[in-house]
Amino acid sequence: MQLPITDHDDPRLLPFRHLKGNDSPSRHGLFVVEGEKLVERLLASDIEFVSLLVCSRLAERYESRMPTGAAMLVASDAMLSEIVGFDFHRGVLACGRRPASCCPGFEHHNPVEALALLAKGNVLVACPLIHDPENLGLIIRTAAGLGADGLLVSNSGADVFARRCLRVSMGAAFSMPIVQLADTNTALRSLQSEHGFQLIATTLADHAQSLDSFQPASRFALLMGSEPDGLSADVVAMADVCVSIPMQRGIDSHNVAVATGILLQNLISRRVGD
Repeated sequence: MQLPITDHDDPRLLPFRHLKGNDSPSRHGLFVVEGEKLVERLLASDIEFVSLLVCSRLAERYESRMPTGAAMLVASDAMLSEIVGFDFHRGVLACGRRPASCCPGFEHHNPVEALALLAKGNVLVACPLIHDPENLGLIIRTAAGLGADGLLVSNSGADVFARRCLRVSMGAAFSMPIVQLADTNTALRSLQSEHGFQLIATTLADHAQSLDSFQPASRFALLMGSEPDGLSADVVAMADVCVSIPMQRGIDSHNVAVATGILLQNLISRRVGD
């Protein structure tokens, strides 16, 4: 059922209002996506679809596909742009509810239950502190595309469900288990000691093994460091092994998302038992 919007102060618009400076979605356990592709992927996922904000000219294509209980808010192009504060939305936006595994600090978030989602897999990527949402989005998309079973991220870095992160990941966060925690170090120790994951730290240190000659265990978590500083000393210390990518022409490092792709592709193909 289409619900025409005539009042800019309609409370149902709160998640969409002036998105560039609006942190209300994350504070209320929600997130917002822009554009038809991401809206389509959210509709096709198991994530709760809360509401749709769409311009009049596109409303008909979504009317019969709205999930039960989700609101379909319809506005003119001009009003829609005024509501969100920019035109990049391309006529349609959607609001979804963040999975409990990505809601640290909320009452319904249980770190042990969240980590159990990752423990079901064999190949994980862990990002203790990635700052840039576009880098994190590309890591998510790369990890999903290369067959990783899940992702562990810190609540202190970029938000998995930030608009820019979701846009760059092309909605890959909707289909891959992701756990966002306040304490990733404790989670990594648990994956290592209780669930048998080999922790592989990526570092430029001299003692690191070359990726060319390294074979990972059947279950491993690839630890990717922050953009400016790499992995912290305490994370490197808890790792089972340190690995580096051979470099040429005096280049000393790759972008963290590019490095994730190189490492994952090689490590997955060389897992023990494959």
